[in-house]
Amino acid sequence: MTHTTPTLTQTQLQEIDFGIQYNLNYIQRLNEIRNLIEDQNEITTKNISKIDKNTCLVKAVLFIKSKLKLSVFEKTTVLNFDKSVEDIKTYVSEKMEYFIEDESCKCDIEFVCNIKNTFLTTGMVLGFVGAFEGSSFKCTKIVFPKTLEGSSCKAKPQKFLMLSNAKINKNFEKIIPLIDIYGEQIDDILILGSVFDNNLDNWDFSRFERSLETFKGNVYFVPGANDPTTNFVPQTPLHKLLFSNLKCIKTLPNPAKVTINHKKYSFLDYKLLIKDFMRYKKNSDPIDALKAIVNCRHLAPSAPDTIPSIPFTGNDPFILHSCDFFVCGGEQTDFEIYKDKFLLSLPDFDATNTAVLFNAENCYVQEVSVSYDLLEGRKENK
Repeated sequence: MTHTTPTLTQTQLQEIDFGIQYNLNYIQRLNEIRNLIEDQNEITTKNISKIDKNTCLVKAVLFIKSKLKLSVFEKTTVLNFDKSVEDIKTYVSEKMEYFIEDESCKCDIEFVCNIKNTFLTTGMVLGFVGAFEGSSFKCTKIVFPKTLEGSSCKAKPQKFLMLSNAKINKNFEKIIPLIDIYGEQIDDILILGSVFDNNLDNWDFSRFERSLETFKGNVYFVPGANDPTTNFVPQTPLHKLLFSNLKCIKTLPNPAKVTINHKKYSFLDYKLLIKDFMRYKKNSDPIDALKAIVNCRHLAPSAPDTIPSIPFTGNDPFILHSCDFFVCGGEQTDFEIYKDKFLLSLPDFDATNTAVLFNAENCYVQEVSVSYDLLEGRKENK
């Protein structure tokens, strides 16, 4: 029997009113995050429909318009969710337009304050201090949500082997030595997407069983772009049938929020999530993107605008209420402590053969590479 997956034509996609479908997402996001934005002393808080020439605070969703930005809301955009936006390096253009929106209405906004070093993306819920002048709201100050909290307990020893863009079916021969050599020194393994190379036919995970069947920790898999799951965020966890029936296998969504040894972690892939962040600010890097996430307290503010997102009616799954460690994919290793949160960007394993050993207790980061010397040393130790 031949199974055919139903698909929508480009014309049918164009006829879908995504604005209505996703409006509830933004309302829910606004209702949850506005409570995290502190009122300003002696400044009245108003809805957009009530603003006038008097200075006030507006808590609203920021939207950014750019000719370089594909958007699910633009009727002129030809939507093709199978087509990558990889060719788009930045959304930043000379004639960027901004507007803010709440339940009452929307209006154009101009930033009188200097936003050159402020990382803003479409979909962020922020506070805007200013007044209505001419045909737009003139913003003199941006108010971010209250500082993100972390766990109160002291970090315990927790050692990870972390790989990003591992493409395990392609790089099996390189990953196994790392597990064999460092398996007894670590507590858990994190593999960020892309987990698989979808250009290959061999998806046999059983090759890893010898190294993992005696592993005492957990192996966390977070999908990424082109992995066999939805391309809408949050990406659903990879199906367990892709892996062996090993108890150590833990499949997570992308982005993922998880508690490990009483500490809270957020994991994000590079190609689908972090790269979209970086398109909103020229010359930015993954650590800059993670800082923006910490500041706005949202893991995917540009969804559903420039990242396809699953509509939801309950709580916004991307809002952050507490987190200690942020780990994302990248091209090279980088890390920083920012507002008491540890931010870590992992190297591209498929491109560099480099993984990271990370100790959460003291935030120690060490690169480990698959090299001729490493493989030879492994043979000598046998």
